[in-house]
Amino acid sequence: MTSTLQVRAPAKLNLFLRVLAREADGYHGLETLFCLINLADELRATRTDAPGVTLDTEGADCGPPEQNLVVKAARLVLESLGQPFGVHFTLLKRIPPKGGLGGGSSDAAAALTLVNALAGDRVPRHELLQLASRLGSDIPFFMSGGPLALAWGHGERMLRLPPLPAARRSCSSHPSASARRRPTASWTRRGRGLASGAR
Repeated sequence: MTSTLQVRAPAKLNLFLRVLAREADGYHGLETLFCLINLADELRATRTDAPGVTLDTEGADCGPPEQNLVVKAARLVLESLGQPFGVHFTLLKRIPPKGGLGGGSSDAAAALTLVNALAGDRVPRHELLQLASRLGSDIPFFMSGGPLALAWGHGERMLRLPPLPAARRSCSSHPSASARRRPTASWTRRGRGLASGAR
């Protein structure tokens, strides 16, 4: 079984965000459009005989390892498996922390996937998505495998959409507000129509 695996953990933009009414649980509902961008961290995971989860970070300061979502995500998977081994992570941090680009959430999704792969994919995907939702509402998006998704609820309910045409993408540039709205309008309308039938 492979002892070391590495993946990219891409950043995302919210192409729009609507905060809705307060719900019974005290949280506000929202509607947003997630879009992956090219900026990405890199996460490498190595299976170890010693129990526990360790993390080395290169690049931007992410704070104490114990508070990092990579460590928290890995522990959830290992606990669900009965702690069969330990994991050492190396995180190359390119996404600015606390920049609204979902870097920590993307890293957590990568950690969930890597640890499960090191264990031979013993955790079923639906259980892995449940673990993701416990860590953060946007983490399931990073595990969805899609570049674009309409999300609602607290961000955990999603509908994958076709990617934006390359010539029209506003994800990596800074056009005017009106220009940003036009490329996503038809995708958003289509997604809302399909989502309304899925609720």
